[in-house]
Amino acid sequence: NPKIATLIASLNETISANPLVLALSVDMPSGLDIAGSPSPLAFRANTTITMGAPKLGLFHDLAKDYVGELICADLGLCEGLYTSGVSSDFLLEMSDMRLPSRIIQNVNKGDFGHAFVACGDMSGAARLCALSALNMGAGRVSIVAKKKLKDLEPEIMLKRNFSGASAVAIGMGLGGELYDIDEILALPCVVDADMFYHPSVLSFCAKAGAVLTPHPKEFASLLAFAGFGEFSVKEVVLNRFALARAFSQKFPATLVLKGANTIIANASKLYINCLGSAKLAKGGSGDVLSGMILALLAQGYDPLLASITATLAQAKIAANYSGSAFSYTPKDMIKGIKCL
Repeated sequence: NPKIATLIASLNETISANPLVLALSVDMPSGLDIAGSPSPLAFRANTTITMGAPKLGLFHDLAKDYVGELICADLGLCEGLYTSGVSSDFLLEMSDMRLPSRIIQNVNKGDFGHAFVACGDMSGAARLCALSALNMGAGRVSIVAKKKLKDLEPEIMLKRNFSGASAVAIGMGLGGELYDIDEILALPCVVDADMFYHPSVLSFCAKAGAVLTPHPKEFASLLAFAGFGEFSVKEVVLNRFALARAFSQKFPATLVLKGANTIIANASKLYINCLGSAKLAKGGSGDVLSGMILALLAQGYDPLLASITATLAQAKIAANYSGSAFSYTPKDMIKGIKCL
């Protein structure tokens, strides 16, 4: 309808010129389809009041810049009238975060696990992961490297194999470096980055104790290896809910599909973290997230709770950051772990 299109375009111009104006959408912003995919022209609300129960499409990455703050109106009726009774989709809140606790005092470093990080061609990624794990509560942290590392932080040990590990992270900055993964498969593990371009990643997919943390391009490669077919990055983004669920139906590993809204998929269920921000769009953020998950696995968390807690903690740290959004770095994130 040309009349409505002209109206929406005019409203969007007003909203853009005055960020303080209330731009209110009812149920779903005009121009978004039920899956959350926007038309070429869609209303950019800063507040959306949805009816009955939140729609999954409101949490699509492509909808994030159109939905704004989400409020659910119950219309005086119980939520059960709007849902199927047994939901397979869950919206995460900060109250779902379960940070490590050190209430018991008669403990030693061995009680909090030994986190290992496999180092590859780009050692900086492994170091970020290791420092993150150290700050997230792992009792000890080691980097496994096939070459000597210069200026390694004194708190981090250098190892030649994975003997003694409680949990392992592999993939970040791996490049062309290869490891015998049989030793890693016996342990809880985090798989990231370059591992998604190697066929051996399928061994981790079949492991219930593994957490896979791809971004959309890496997930496209993973889907090809896993027999789902060839997908472009755009197709992954458009179909992220369906693809994440299908992957979790086929494989026991926990999937953390990164994006504007992170999807955690486990046993056909989706857990959606919509609390992240553009501050996190910086190289190295994923390495720090992997380190946080690694530390929790080393401390005995199950993969799902480790993934939920780490992604929420990452969002909380970014929200706490008082500097400009574009200046946020992975090192700021690691510092922020200390203040959770």
